[in-house]
Amino acid sequence: MYLVTVRYGISRTLANFKYPYSDIKVADKCLVKTDNGTEVGTVYFNPQVMSPNETMETSGSVLRKMTTEDFKQLEKINKEKISQIFAYT
Repeated sequence: MYLVTVRYGISRTLANFKYPYSDIKVADKCLVKTDNGTEVGTVYFNPQVMSPNETMETSGSVLRKMTTEDFKQLEKINKEKISQIFAYT
């Protein structure tokens, strides 16, 4: 298991997440599972190995690196949000 530091959410919170692989690096976009649901994040530090008996408090887990489909869906969601904002003006 690896510990990955990620900046995520609207407030750009910086927190540690668990991730089972080492294939993620600084500046990669990823999906993280938090108490608020699934959020987009950016890897802030490279993964650090967690020893099996280490109990580090984390904010959740990294689900995966963002895929092309994830980016397309994020763009669609952002366009819908913008349309809703301008619909009220």
